[in-house]
Amino acid sequence: MNLKNKIVGSEIQRRASPQIKLIDEKQRKVPFILISKDNKGERYCCGEVQYVEELDVDGADFSNLKTFFKDHNRSVDSAIGKIENVRVDNGELKADVIFGSTADAVEVFNKYREGILSDVSVGYKVRGIETIEKTNEPPLIRVTQFELVEVSAVGVGFDKGATVGRSKTKENDLLTKEEMQKRLKELAALKERSAEQEKELEKLRTQEKNVETRETEMNELQRRGDIQDIAISYGTDKETVKRFLDDKTKTKEDFMRNLLDERSAEQPKVYPGKNGDENGNEKVRAMADGLLLRSGFNLKEKHKDADMFRGMSVQNMVRKVAGLGLEASEHELVRAMTTSDFPLILSNVQNKVIQNSFQSAPVTFRDWTQAVDFKDFKPRQEVRKGSFGANFKKVQELGKTEYIEKGEAGNTWQIHSYGARFAFSRQMLINDDLGMFTDDLQDMVEQVAVFQNRLVYDLLQGRGEFANYTMNDGKAIFDASHNNYDDSGSALATDSLAAARTRMMRQKDFDGKQLRILPKFLLVPPEIEVAALELLHSTAKVEAGNAGVANPFKGAFNLISDMEIEDAKAWYLAAARKTIKVGYLQGTNRRPIVEEVNKSNINGIEYEMVFDFGVNAEDFRGLYKNKGE
Repeated sequence: MNLKNKIVGSEIQRRASPQIKLIDEKQRKVPFILISKDNKGERYCCGEVQYVEELDVDGADFSNLKTFFKDHNRSVDSAIGKIENVRVDNGELKADVIFGSTADAVEVFNKYREGILSDVSVGYKVRGIETIEKTNEPPLIRVTQFELVEVSAVGVGFDKGATVGRSKTKENDLLTKEEMQKRLKELAALKERSAEQEKELEKLRTQEKNVETRETEMNELQRRGDIQDIAISYGTDKETVKRFLDDKTKTKEDFMRNLLDERSAEQPKVYPGKNGDENGNEKVRAMADGLLLRSGFNLKEKHKDADMFRGMSVQNMVRKVAGLGLEASEHELVRAMTTSDFPLILSNVQNKVIQNSFQSAPVTFRDWTQAVDFKDFKPRQEVRKGSFGANFKKVQELGKTEYIEKGEAGNTWQIHSYGARFAFSRQMLINDDLGMFTDDLQDMVEQVAVFQNRLVYDLLQGRGEFANYTMNDGKAIFDASHNNYDDSGSALATDSLAAARTRMMRQKDFDGKQLRILPKFLLVPPEIEVAALELLHSTAKVEAGNAGVANPFKGAFNLISDMEIEDAKAWYLAAARKTIKVGYLQGTNRRPIVEEVNKSNINGIEYEMVFDFGVNAEDFRGLYKNKGE
């Protein structure tokens, strides 16, 4: 019989090594290198080397490798662990063994952990080989396909007559020289250490019992501490606390449930229908206003029953609208959060938060721009008509008036939709954290206004998405040809402001008619806000040495200072109209819209906030820029 016939189909054992430094004591996990990169070994028979064997890691089939056994005994009683995460890593076949909780499994794990055991036996069936003949040397048998059938913890090999290395399951199985030598050393060491191991095992058993005792004591201390913390927070009487502390079967949840039952019995029942309007919509409004009051909102017009609910927790509010008792589980509360009237309460809360927060946001663009409504998202031509002029003609007796034509020009613009999602999550319900929900919603609404403010000032300054913005004549808003840009620059002062005002007043229509534009707003960055305030509110001329010189611009302009004006020296003038327009979708009240988009017993209630907005420069003649100095 040749070597191929002997080897293919046979089951062979090899030694593998644990990665001691990576042992996870908490999970009882031992990582093993089942087959290393350099795994060549000599196979012996009858005292002679028959061949050199090398395993190709990529040819390993480990699909059926699930259970870790003891001493090659593949039985239910000898199964002491499960094999996980078998993989080829950096040319080596590796696996993790998670030891079970039985006494045998724990004992074997501790032996690996302490270095008493240092190897594991790996059994495999050879499916395919290739032979490389060598002159005056044993042939190299390269195993290209093999199936892993066993991984066992062993002290000595399966074959009691074998030396350190592999154990046989058939007469034809062979051992490497190195494995034989290692097995012999192990046999000698095991004999010397058996008594010492038994003492160590007894010590470990004692330590395990001590650990279990300490865990029990720590759990009891934790239970008592939790109950006492709740008692301190809610002012529970001593007798009730002692009763729950003495009964070790009672948990903090039992104590809290008892406390809620007692408090519920003590307090008067306050529900719309008994103390207020029975109408369902009125109840929803009252609860929503109660939640807002609880979150610190100052409501100008609150529902007459709002104060009844301002002290009620979110969980109890869900219980009330869903008809649940105090014993309702966490799962039932989360389910009721999405199936009861609670979403209507949140909707009322959202509407008032949006209304209050959006209008009070710290933005300035609304003070000097014009707002218009779009009926849809289609682009629209913003027609900019010229002036009629002041050239009216006399009407003769029985005569007719004549039409006066106006020139036209304009840009095309449109509104766009923007949005974001947020949620009232099950965590917020469980943690009774409505404040976080309203704070997040308030912040998001304010940021919508800040975003719109930024877009307006981006257009004014030709930055961001408006870096290449041009008027219908193909030129930027501020251009020398538009007679609205002083690129020489001058600091904000009486004389420079007078010159700017004059240039705006001298602007002409397409046909040369005087437009008589009067600037109303002075726009400045924060860096020169103080100088602007002095210039506009001082009784005397700021630059004058004599206090008796009157300030010509006292109260002449409305001052707008905004941090979105990027250039610390530049300043602008704007007329009361025909400057920059902002667009909103008709029917939205020019505010963000919040819609419920998803309900889930896991994620809670998910919402989408959408707002529609656009900006456009209507007429460059109503704007002026001085780059400052």
